[in-house]
This record gives sequence, C-alpha cells and structure tokens, in this order.
Amino acid sequence: HPTSTHHKSTAMWSRLGTPAAFLLLLLGSGTEARSAASSSSETVDPTVELANQFVYQVAILLSADRPPFSYFDPEVGVSGFDVELVRAVCDEAGLDCPLILAPHTEAWSSDPKGYMGAGMRRGEFDCAASFGSKPARLSGMAFSYPYTKPEAGVLLVRNTSAWTGVSGKAVGVVLGSSCDQHAAARLLAGAAMVVSFTDGQELVSNLQASTVDAALLCEDSYAHRLTENSTLGVVDRFEEVSEGLSYMCHPRKVLQAKLLNLGLRAVRVKDSGIFLQRLCVAWNVSCEYTSFGSNPISDAPSSPSFCSRCTPWSSIVRLFAMSVAAVIL
Repeated sequence: HPTSTHHKSTAMWSRLGTPAAFLLLLLGSGTEARSAASSSSETVDPTVELANQFVYQVAILLSADRPPFSYFDPEVGVSGFDVELVRAVCDEAGLDCPLILAPHTEAWSSDPKGYMGAGMRRGEFDCAASFGSKPARLSGMAFSYPYTKPEAGVLLVRNTSAWTGVSGKAVGVVLGSSCDQHAAARLLAGAAMVVSFTDGQELVSNLQASTVDAALLCEDSYAHRLTENSTLGVVDRFEEVSEGLSYMCHPRKVLQAKLLNLGLRAVRVKDSGIFLQRLCVAWNVSCEYTSFGSNPISDAPSSPSFCSRCTPWSSIVRLFAMSVAAVIL
C-alpha cells in the first residue's frame, strides 16, 4: 500500500542517519535520487531501486561442442579452457557467473544485417565466452579484453597433394564463428559456393564425406582438436581474422564487461602470471598475457579506449557506494 510504503521508507531514513543518506544519494541523479526530506506524498519507485541494485551476477554462454574451449560429456558434464577461465575470472572479480550451455549462434548468428543471436536478444545470458573481436561485432556489441592471441583461419582439405586451389570449389564454414560465410567471401573470393554448418564437428564430418571440398576454420587449437586422428590437412592460413577471443556482451551489459575485465586483469597477474600460463598450456590455447586490444570496454578511468557506449567510471563508484550502503542497512 502506498501509505505503508512511505512509512517504511521514512523509518528507514531516520535509522540510517546522515552518512548513509549521503551514500544513497550518490546512487542516482535527478528523479532517481530521493532526498531524506522528501514530502509525505512521495513513494519509492521500485523500478529505481531495482536499477540501482549491485551487479553481482553475470550469466555466460558456453558452447557444448567447441573443444578445447568448452565441450559437454554426458558422464562428466561441461569442461574445457573456458570453464576454468570463467571460474577464475569471476572468482577474482567477486562475481557469480552461471554457465549457460547453448549453441554459440544464440549469441551471434552471422546475420548479414548484424543482428545479435536470438538468445542474446531475449536476455537468456549477459555475455558469451570465446568470441573473436571483429569490426562487425564491435559496432554493436560490448567486448572484454582479448584473452587469446589473434585468431588465424586455416583452410582444410581431404588430400593436400591433390589440391589445386579454391576456384570453383565448395567451402564449408561454421555459422557464427569469426571464419563464417562473410569471412569466406573476403578470404576465398574464387570459391563457387560457401556452405554454413552449425558447429565445427558437423563441418569436418561433411568435409570427410565430400559434401564440401574444403573447410575454413578459426583458431588453431580448435581445428587441431577437430581434425586429430584424421587425414585432413591444411593448405592455406589467414592471419588475424580477429583480434583474439574475448567475452562478448550485450551492448546494455557494458558494466558486466567492465567487471569481467577487472577479473581478467587479476587472473593475468595471479601467482605472478604462473596460474594463467599453466591453464593455457594445459588446454593448448595460445593465450594473450598483456594486450588490451584496440577497442575493448575499459575498466580504468585513465584508459584512452572508452567507446561511445561505455558507462562512465562513476558506475564503479556507485557500486562501491551501494555496497557500503547495504552494509549500513
């Protein structure tokens, strides 16, 4: 009831005192910040209170079929490099990061108009792990720092000795990857057709079955895991298809990307860098230990790389103020 709500709010202000009231006033501006001396006819807007809640949970999408980054086993569940890195990053940043298993196309489906994936649009998760930072994605999504070296594309064929070139050939790609149909059109202009598949395993199976003549795959370690114990070979390589794998977040989740950046910074220096080195070696991933990319979502106020969509540094100050206010409450 509006009257009872007002009485509770007034009583709360009287218990908090001046210091806590000042902290709470930091949490909003204009109509969002309500004075301790508000009139008796005003009520607290629940939508404002919800908007000022501390961000402590970041739901992250993992693909279940992308070894060595993430893959699902019916007996043991999901495992991989991304699983361990997410846990370390979120632990360092003090975040709760539930893992959402779904096709990577739920985050990015290689739509020719740049639309994000259906799951990202519906808000089923905040960010997705291991997406290459590319201009087309940077124009509409928020990215963390890259945690791998720049992605390279490799062109795989069944018989390297009999390969005569891409002209007139059918090339398979993985939908939603950095080496998708758009990358193939740019890198392999002579191909007769480009066929998209839902994941790398389906692509490799179709290459082995001669459905396509070649396969364009990104990330060496991924291609290696998919083709081990097979007769497939590499006939061409394309450097820096993307700046490197990062956490790709919804454009309205810039703050979550900033918090993941803080966690990534901490993981990079954990145990003098030994922790991350061991993790990367264990999963055979070419990690990036120092670079911050050309256009990440910055977590530092002095960084020159703030983008036009970035939340100002004051967001972090507001988070601190909220946490202190919560303790006082």
